[in-house]
Amino acid sequence: YLNACYGSSWNYGIHHNTPQLAAVGIEFRLFRLDGNFIMHFQNVLRKTKPTPKEVDEIHKILGRLNDETSKLGYKGVAVGSIGKHTWLKGDYDIDWFIFFPKETSRKDLEKKGLAIGKKLSIIFKGKCQVKYAEHPYTRVLLKKYHIDVVPCYKIEKGEKIISAVDRSPLHLKFVHDELPAKNQDEVRLLKQFMKGIGVYGSDLKRNGFSGYIAELLIIKYGSFNAVIKEAGRWKPGITISIIESNAKIREKSPLILVDPVDHARNVAAAVSEENFLYFVSSCHSFMKKPALDYFYPRNLPLSQKEISFLASRGTFWFTFVGKSPDIVDDILWPQMRRASSRIASLLRHNDFEVYTSDVFANKNMILFFELEEGKKPAAERMQGPPVYAVDHLKEFLKKYAGKDFGVFIEGENVVAYRKRPMQLASEIAKFRKLSVYELHNLGIPKNIANAFRKSSYIDQKKFWSFVRKNKELSISMRKKYFEKTMK
Repeated sequence: YLNACYGSSWNYGIHHNTPQLAAVGIEFRLFRLDGNFIMHFQNVLRKTKPTPKEVDEIHKILGRLNDETSKLGYKGVAVGSIGKHTWLKGDYDIDWFIFFPKETSRKDLEKKGLAIGKKLSIIFKGKCQVKYAEHPYTRVLLKKYHIDVVPCYKIEKGEKIISAVDRSPLHLKFVHDELPAKNQDEVRLLKQFMKGIGVYGSDLKRNGFSGYIAELLIIKYGSFNAVIKEAGRWKPGITISIIESNAKIREKSPLILVDPVDHARNVAAAVSEENFLYFVSSCHSFMKKPALDYFYPRNLPLSQKEISFLASRGTFWFTFVGKSPDIVDDILWPQMRRASSRIASLLRHNDFEVYTSDVFANKNMILFFELEEGKKPAAERMQGPPVYAVDHLKEFLKKYAGKDFGVFIEGENVVAYRKRPMQLASEIAKFRKLSVYELHNLGIPKNIANAFRKSSYIDQKKFWSFVRKNKELSISMRKKYFEKTMK
């Protein structure tokens, strides 16, 4: 079993002397041939791999979905990790795709797709919700399961897609054809590693690695260990192809992973540079000193010592806290980041150095910032032209002479000292008085502008008091400032 999982490049030893204990999975240890890598991988799989009972339960649901869909006159298939047999324990999201002929109009596809989803929700006695992506689809809430009933066009490999979801069944077929059953657990290990270090999920909230990326990397390199070893040497801009292709993807991305079913598509387009670099760094450090914490972090909030450490940097911390807009995460998180970026730009425009900034959302929308300082001198120095540059000098004097703190000659140049427009960083809170229209013109998305206008401004000691009371934010900050560091 161990050789099947890890290949001929691994030796294995059983920690217990009795084969009976080993057979029931009490504990296994793997040793790399050079002797410096020990990993209790069986402990990870025990927590990560679905139990036979869970698998049987899923199979029954899929079988019933298939039967009921056929009765309605359509063919369906489970795509995603459940369809590819690489799902993690506790993942109860089923992506059930309904096929439609290519000649079906988009309007009919949407209408009939929603009708099928509604009928299935009635048959399964589940709660029905309409969700929106490129086109609307149905989510059936069935106890712990979420069944997304998604209409798609039936296309073959090489054919042009009609809707964005049309590739998913082709991805399913490719993984079924190319991923041996013995390597499905390798995918699970890689997914859990990515999940553990916080880079798993290709949605716009996380900007991380999708499950499909994990599957393709195992297909490419053969094992979890091989992927970690290779990824630890990656450089930004690397291009990886699973099968030979003449297509060239011309886009700026830290990782280009050519989709084997669509050679013009980068599977890793959603991966942010930060998540890419952290994954590479984590792979490199894991190879040097493996630990279960990479797979299952403790998710602790900031301790008082850690808060004191951050506060001791002597920087200026503040946050805006408002009620989260009622929009989906894939809209909320990019818009929060855009708003944060614009606020940071306004601060920099007023000479405040922004060290770090980030966003977070639960029931509240939180935009927080760390600045070099919270207060600037009342006077701002404006460099003027040389004294002998008469035309430029006239313009400069016209603008600054007789105002604020005066104009002086320093060397061969003139300089003016004017009153600084924003002396305190806290004055950024005044922007909340602007209208939604004015904020939108400044680059703050409308959904965020409404929440921003009603938000609270909190800084310094009160900021840290707020962090202590908000456990989810505290956990997120601990990951950013204490876990996502170079090891």
